[in-house]
Amino acid sequence: EMCIRDRYIAICTLFLFSLCVSIQSLTAAYSAERIMKQALTYGTFLILPALLSLIGSYIISREEQDDTMKSLVMIPIKYDMLVAAKLTTTLIIGICLSLLLFSFTLISQIVINAYEITTALVLTNLIDYLLQGIGCFMAVAPIISFMTIFKNGHWLSVIFTEIYSLAGLFAASSKYRGIYPISAVFGFSGTSVITRNEYLICCLSLLVSILIAWLILSFKRYFK
Repeated sequence: EMCIRDRYIAICTLFLFSLCVSIQSLTAAYSAERIMKQALTYGTFLILPALLSLIGSYIISREEQDDTMKSLVMIPIKYDMLVAAKLTTTLIIGICLSLLLFSFTLISQIVINAYEITTALVLTNLIDYLLQGIGCFMAVAPIISFMTIFKNGHWLSVIFTEIYSLAGLFAASSKYRGIYPISAVFGFSGTSVITRNEYLICCLSLLVSILIAWLILSFKRYFK
């Protein structure tokens, strides 16, 4: 029931967010390309990480929440494999959320600015949104993992993730944009113009985030 409710929350939020961004095409006469980029940028700072954190932290901790872990330990499966499966599922959800935002925004621009929609525009933005979804997962993975320690931490994770993401607005305009995970997502996806060294720093920052998340989940059982 919780998972279904989260799904509806995510879809409605992304649809309304995309609609609000797309309205700028009418009020400010923005091009389709600019709207696609703005939806991705604002979505990364305001929407995608929070939604991913909410759904991801619930998926990872649902056995403890629903008291079904006792049944799972009877199955001959390593805990590390279970952790890997849950992180992979969360990654897939992050990609789906990003592509859902892409779809809503693209459809709105087909309606408003149909003459500007080209194959190159669609493919370029599709790749950007896809990589951004992967990057968002990597950036918020530590928060998702840490919040699973607390009872009903999936709701608390939304607050922390939103603060974490908004701080990325300031990091993105500083010299630490490649180090701070949320702003590093833009370098990883290629939506920001950066140097080769900065790109390597962005990738390293996101890889460290994944490592931290893995360590938290791997050792979480010892603190229960």
